[in-house]
Amino acid sequence: MSCSPNPPGPPSRPRPPPWPGGPVALYLHTSGTTGAAKRVPVTQEVLAARTELLSGLLDLGPDSRDATGSPLHHIGGLGNTLVAVTVGATVLPTARFSHRWWAGLREQGATHC
Repeated sequence: MSCSPNPPGPPSRPRPPPWPGGPVALYLHTSGTTGAAKRVPVTQEVLAARTELLSGLLDLGPDSRDATGSPLHHIGGLGNTLVAVTVGATVLPTARFSHRWWAGLREQGATHC
């Protein structure tokens, strides 16, 4: 047995993946469910990757009519709207999420929601 003058410290934590570089395109704010609300920077690189991924997965294109009931201060609402606009789709937003809005989507020709 050997005694070291410098005992080992606590195990090291894995490092988080590197933050995507580039200019910040926008800031979103967390809801603070596990603590105080936090400002989260979202880079142009992240938005571009999200657009490429989601437009392919959802088969969104210029002939699409995307209905979004999510608020634009949330990544779901803002991010999906940016995806639709980027690929040239029509966006069918709502000022207020309601049964009436959902019921009218067929009449508005929504292809995605």
